Amino acid sequence: MYTTDLAKASTYDMQVKVWYTELPTISKIENFSFLVTSLCLTDTLTLNTVKFALPAFTYYIKDAAGVFSWNDSAASSVNNLAYPTTCGMFAWTVTKTDGSSIDSTIFTAGDYTLTTKTIDVYTIDLAKAATYDMQVKVWYTELPTVF
Repeated sequence: MYTTDLAKASTYDMQVKVWYTELPTISKIENFSFLVTSLCLTDTLTLNTVKFALPAFTYYIKDAAGVFSWNDSAASSVNNLAYPTTCGMFAWTVTKTDGSSIDSTIFTAGDYTLTTKTIDVYTIDLAKAATYDMQVKVWYTELPTVF
């Protein structure tokens, strides 16, 4: 039997019994288990530390809009699962390190479902000069607990 249904991942307890057809009172019973699992459930995703190194991007105020971009190859599976897998596609978010939204007066997030993910950076406000610490999170769409 074959399934891709991760909800079926579990330990299944089994029992086998053997006996003589002529002497059914002589028998042996043995208990055993099957572990049905998936590499997806034990996977961890890692991010390309070069792409997201600090600073990942430098923008000069009043310049034309800058674009910071990446794609799904910026993440990889610790279990060396080829992407995309039965674990699902990648989903991405970018927030400030405290989990709050990035400043939309400077940063415009692109569509993170596209092949190339982007954040546009633009401002003419000199008061916005600062280092903006952000975090990127990636996970499997089918398994939001694996990231």
